[in-house]
Amino acid sequence: GDGGAIAISAALENNTTLTELNLQADARCALQFKISATGAQAIAKMLAANRALNTLNLAGNSLGDEGAQHLAAALPHAG
Repeated sequence: GDGGAIAISAALENNTTLTELNLQADARCALQFKISATGAQAIAKMLAANRALNTLNLAGNSLGDEGAQHLAAALPHAG
């Protein structure tokens, strides 16, 4: 969920080794355990700073339009 996304994003801002991150939500996962726009905002902040990560899977989460916008805005700065 969002709490986990925020925590892992903070930990990975200065990451130099992890290149792939799978945060895919199981289809059976309850909505409160999925990443929403709040978690996506934290992930976007991490992507803007992280230079090693090149693959991120967020399939099955509930990012919504707002979450997608946060991530899209971070992509020109990633890598």
